[in-house]
Amino acid sequence: MPVASTSKRVDRRAVAKRPRRAQIPRARPSKMLRVTTEPETHALKEALHAPSILEYNFENLEKPCEYPFKARDLVWVRTKGDKWMSGKVSGRVRVGPTRNQEQGFWYHVNFGPKFNVRKYFAPMNGEIKPDTHEVRQLLRDEGWIASDSEMSDDSEYTE
Repeated sequence: MPVASTSKRVDRRAVAKRPRRAQIPRARPSKMLRVTTEPETHALKEALHAPSILEYNFENLEKPCEYPFKARDLVWVRTKGDKWMSGKVSGRVRVGPTRNQEQGFWYHVNFGPKFNVRKYFAPMNGEIKPDTHEVRQLLRDEGWIASDSEMSDDSEYTE
């Protein structure tokens, strides 16, 4: 035999909706990026297969260079704190204004200790470089990454 209850049964549909927390307006990005058009996508694909891609000369980390990246490329990105970190291009490419106000490609990059931080970077801003021997040497010379000898130096673990 069911026991009678003094509590009221409330129908969820009959309950008035609670007011939501105040919504904080999100800041709009300063650079509005858009999806690439068909001609832009075609130009990017041609640049990826051009023989000149092997001729890029990176003299300076600050120097902008329109280098074509593709999905899963390993890269180095400069974060807001001017720290260089390794990352991986996720494949989403956008077009938008760069620092010199020209239209350029922006690449979506996962970076950070666990590759869990995502952001768009533009080569024409000088903030994304391919992970090549030449770029790694520039990073070593400027002290952003350890040299090969420092990385393999295990003298503190051996006698």
